[in-house]
Amino acid sequence: MQACFKIQYPMKNHIDECKMRIMSLQSEIADYRDNELRELHELERFFKTLSFHSAIEYAASGVTPHRKIHAHQRGIGVKQLRQSAALLKKHTPAIRKARSFANLFVITEAVKSDLKGLGDLWSYDTALRMAFNRGKTFYPQAVFVQKAVMKGIKKIFSQMPVKQRTLPFKIFPKELKSMKPFEIENFLSIRGKRD
Repeated sequence: MQACFKIQYPMKNHIDECKMRIMSLQSEIADYRDNELRELHELERFFKTLSFHSAIEYAASGVTPHRKIHAHQRGIGVKQLRQSAALLKKHTPAIRKARSFANLFVITEAVKSDLKGLGDLWSYDTALRMAFNRGKTFYPQAVFVQKAVMKGIKKIFSQMPVKQRTLPFKIFPKELKSMKPFEIENFLSIRGKRD
């Protein structure tokens, strides 16, 4: 695991520490695959079934397959989410012309800056939900960083990678590379929320 080699320990202790960190990470990944990853894939399947226009509205509103507001967006409130959906709908031509996740993300960032109360997580989640609707070629190619993701990253790396909004897939340990960037983001977010 890459992060282990940044820590200075006597050689034997260093190897033992690395093995323990790798085993812990592997165990957490297995638990994630059995539980939270299923929810993420359920959300992905749900957005694939929606029409283009419904996907835009539901994405901004944080609607789940169970027709409830996603936990990530509950703190924003129904009124703000409805306003975000109305604003995002005005960008329908640009969303239709988008050719990548980055294009979708630029649009959600613009909406975020126009409406008080929307944050980085809303912007990312909304772009990701629209990407689910548009198809796999729209999925993010890098791991996007929000507050909880940052905490999850700190649990893996002994030194924080450069602080930026995205981190390249290639910097992550091989144990995580069996997942797609959006799955890694979700895993790190959940891991960051745990003690």
